[in-house]
Amino acid sequence: MAKPDLPEDALFDTWLAESYRAARQAWPALQVPADAFAAHVRDRVGTLQQPTLFRQLRTDDLYLALACIRRERQAIASFEQALFPKVRRALLRMRLDPSAAQDIEGWLRLHLFTEEVPGRSLLTEYTGRGDLVSWLRATAIHAGLRLRRRQGRDAPLDSDLALPAPEADPELFHLKRQYGPQFQKALAHALSTLTPQARTLLRQRYWDRLGIDALARVHQVHRSTAARWLAAARSQVLGAVREDLATRLGLGPSEVESVLRLVPSQLDESISQLLRR
Repeated sequence: MAKPDLPEDALFDTWLAESYRAARQAWPALQVPADAFAAHVRDRVGTLQQPTLFRQLRTDDLYLALACIRRERQAIASFEQALFPKVRRALLRMRLDPSAAQDIEGWLRLHLFTEEVPGRSLLTEYTGRGDLVSWLRATAIHAGLRLRRRQGRDAPLDSDLALPAPEADPELFHLKRQYGPQFQKALAHALSTLTPQARTLLRQRYWDRLGIDALARVHQVHRSTAARWLAAARSQVLGAVREDLATRLGLGPSEVESVLRLVPSQLDESISQLLRR
């Protein structure tokens, strides 16, 4: 991957080397090669609207996340020991019953640490712009909110469970404010281009909350066929959104991906609401 467009590339390389040494000291039991770490950080710098903000990245947390993406057993154990207790407390304070909180923890483990989606850990969505525990906590709370909606509950959250203020991440706040409405328009247009069968499938999945087995029964096909249809419809939607944003706003590939990184936790809900209309 090409280096980011930085005003002083030597300064960036020095910072990157210092960040790697600091991360190794913070996580001495983990073994992430320097070149893999450099590529991972450069990829995140490439998503910044202003690459000169690279010093704000949480490189120690990026190092741990990368080690988990690489399926290092010690990294996963360290991640769970350091971060999951805080996630567990946040879920319990949402007044979820313990079994529901355990289900969400299981969902997190599946998408963080396994090959349930080959080569695609949820941790690849972590940009390093805020600390890792806040990112994980927000991801878990969003999952808890979706679960409560499915259970028909609408109790208010405790005040101290509010998600981090967007001003704490100026880059993220800027992208959300600038591109959030355009993303919704692009998504609505993408959904309008689907075949009736694909729209029905997505509505059944995201509004009616049908799982793969239920979809297979409804459409009288094998579950692998239903899963393939669903993946194809979702892929078509995201492809159309990427193309629409690039054309409508004149964004480059890395900028489009930056916008899409804002919405993974909101995407299913946005599809559900748009298809309902």
